[in-house]
Amino acid sequence: MTDTVSRMTATVCYCFGVSKDEIEKRLAEGETLDGIQATTGMGYGCGGCIRVIERVWGEDATPESRALVLNALERSG
Repeated sequence: MTDTVSRMTATVCYCFGVSKDEIEKRLAEGETLDGIQATTGMGYGCGGCIRVIERVWGEDATPESRALVLNALERSG
């Protein structure tokens, strides 16, 4: 996998350049998803990432929905 593809698949919010790794790091540090959205702008641009965010990290996310979405992101890169 090239660096370009790696960066593309790691990006969740293209409007504000928020990556999967950044989201997961901040969640692990105790920040809430709402807090991450407020400080990064994630989800407030075009809104295209909202479904991804909710299915991977939202309150109703399941291991199955998380795996499905993350695998789709990797394939689309």
